[in-house]
Amino acid sequence: MGVDLLRIEKYSAEKKDAWNRLIKDSKNGTFMLDRNYMDYHADRFEDFSLMFFEDQNLIAVLPANVKNDTIFSHQGLTYGGMIYDCNMKSPKMLEIFTLMIEFLKSKKYKLLFLSRIDKKKGIEYLIKAVKILLNNGLDIGVVVAGMGTPKYLKSLRKEIDLLGITDKFCFVGQVNGITK
Repeated sequence: MGVDLLRIEKYSAEKKDAWNRLIKDSKNGTFMLDRNYMDYHADRFEDFSLMFFEDQNLIAVLPANVKNDTIFSHQGLTYGGMIYDCNMKSPKMLEIFTLMIEFLKSKKYKLLFLSRIDKKKGIEYLIKAVKILLNNGLDIGVVVAGMGTPKYLKSLRKEIDLLGITDKFCFVGQVNGITK
């Protein structure tokens, strides 16, 4: 039995059709994440969208832009977060977040989760991936910007506390305008 190879690529226009197919067939994508919609404001944002492949199959994307060495998911959209195919399971999502964090750390970018804070956005996977990376010697911090229900935020903070990584997460609430 072969080993599935997971890799990450920055989005490029040549991959537009693959991106749009994944969005159309995903568990959590909407028309706002279609490249035809996203690229309408391409002149206002430096794209830093990421694509995740297992072997040759696109299995997840992260709509993102970069500004001043900070990655945002995505300032030109109403919301961001990881978008994934219908076969996604927790262990694979953890691998994807681990790969993404290692990629971003190697590029010396800060990690910012900027989105509505909701279970659909997969922040639980990010929390687990950060713990794995810390256990493997990578020092990383995460800024979480967005709103969520008090109950859900409390459950996330409890999970972070139980993992002993409270000092690695900063929840800043909703950000708007120039702050965003």
